[in-house]
Amino acid sequence: SVIDGSYNANPSSVKAGIDMLLECGGNASNAPRRHAMLGDMLELGEHTVAIREHVRVLRVCVELVEQGRLESLGLVGEIFLQALEFLKRELSANAGVLGSIEWAST
Repeated sequence: SVIDGSYNANPSSVKAGIDMLLECGGNASNAPRRHAMLGDMLELGEHTVAIREHVRVLRVCVELVEQGRLESLGLVGEIFLQALEFLKRELSANAGVLGSIEWAST
């Protein structure tokens, strides 16, 4: 299954989409593989606010990858790239999962 919440995405709608993804069925013998691909949320207004919100969403997703609840995380766009670089600097001593995140330019 694919969940596409890309139209007018904002932090609340991204969280709702991720929550829905985490609730997708499966059982112990047929566990679903969960991958998230997130693109820049371009309608957040001022650049500083946008970066802060992207970092907040990225932190949640990184925790889910670390917990094994998301198998992988991919990012698209310049704002998510800046958020990823910010988190890498902030968590430099503990950046294990951040190195495995895929990023693509738009």
